Amino acid sequence: MASAPRGLFTPHPRIRVSVAADETQQRVAHAILDGEPAGVLITRDPKDRPWVAWLGVAKATRGNGVAKHLLLTAFDTLRARGRHTVGVDTDTHNATDAVRVYQRAGMVSQGTADAWAPEL
Repeated sequence: MASAPRGLFTPHPRIRVSVAADETQQRVAHAILDGEPAGVLITRDPKDRPWVAWLGVAKATRGNGVAKHLLLTAFDTLRARGRHTVGVDTDTHNATDAVRVYQRAGMVSQGTADAWAPEL
């Protein structure tokens, strides 16, 4: 879990984000960059542990701040709902450098874990 960063959000002139909620405490944010679909972020919002459930950015739009914009929009939305922290689990060896994306959005690591699986 990380504290939701404050004061980092500045609207991006080329990115538009819309957020939709449903009755399951899930919110979906869609990003449009220069009129084209660019990314999606899903957050879950139970009172005891809000978290980023999924974040994806179209390969062609990476490097334009779409992921950071989606994350900061989510942080603002969660903060407005009275949340003070938000978590995310990610593969630290992710080929898309996900850890750096979360760090640039103001998140800090609270720990790491190893995944274990049997060979079948």
